[in-house]
Amino acid sequence: RDTNRTVVTFVGEPDAVVEAAFRGVKKASELIDMSKHHGEHPRMGATDVCPLVPVSGITMEETVVYARKLAKRIGEELSIPVYCYENAAFEEKRRNLAACRAGEYEGLRKKLADPEWKPDFGP
Repeated sequence: RDTNRTVVTFVGEPDAVVEAAFRGVKKASELIDMSKHHGEHPRMGATDVCPLVPVSGITMEETVVYARKLAKRIGEELSIPVYCYENAAFEEKRRNLAACRAGEYEGLRKKLADPEWKPDFGP
């Protein structure tokens, strides 16, 4: 099965990680045309997920603050709709990634039109 996706992992100080993640999301949005993207794995966009995981010297609660900071920046500066999930979720129904991905990219327009699924950040 061809998932047609890449996983990138990097480690660093929180602000540097947020900046690197933002730049990666921006570049992916410039290079990947989702209308031509096909793959077996569920996905919502050029950057499907961007989890921030605490490794050392930071708590999950602190990491959530950085995740939301990144999400806000992606939404505002790149005009990409963002759903915060798992520990960063603002609503219980959005904690589960599968619920956020439901409908995938092809169903995103319909999802965005539903007030129940207004993105946490972005248009």
